[in-house]
Amino acid sequence: MSPDLGFELLILQRMLPTYQAAVLGEIGLTETEAALARSGISSRFPADFSTDFGVYANLLGPAYRVEQVDDAPPSFAGSTAHYYLLMLWPHLFWVVNCSPSGTPWNAGFRNQVGFRFSPFDPRRVRVGLWTRSALEEQADRHELYDGWDENSVVHFSFGSSRYEARFTLELLEEWKQL
Repeated sequence: MSPDLGFELLILQRMLPTYQAAVLGEIGLTETEAALARSGISSRFPADFSTDFGVYANLLGPAYRVEQVDDAPPSFAGSTAHYYLLMLWPHLFWVVNCSPSGTPWNAGFRNQVGFRFSPFDPRRVRVGLWTRSALEEQADRHELYDGWDENSVVHFSFGSSRYEARFTLELLEEWKQL
């Protein structure tokens, strides 16, 4: 198996067990096969991936595109966003911001295109297809309910309807009406 699939399976391993099982089932891998592919990655995720951008560059190759990060915090001024395509999530970008000193920050999923549905029906939202930023654009209101590092729970309001979303690395893993 390719090293980039091993990396993608490292990302998948951070997610909810139900979502992991669904993805592995879709691609026809057992957990044993996934563990073998992950073991081919010598770097530890997220520790090694949060200290040296070269880990991403060596593993994933050249970025699909690179652009300036306009809204970077002052400590990361001059950073660039590196967009990668991944096999398990071909409809999304894996984006890693890189500071001028080579420190990666704010790695996670983003939709490849911006869109605004009108009207928007939150009952049709599907896990694994939406990112946090895309749902925030659709919502009338949103608030962080809980969050730590790569995991967050956000409450969304769409008119009088309220939903709770669980994200790992900005990818929607769980969606339920409140």
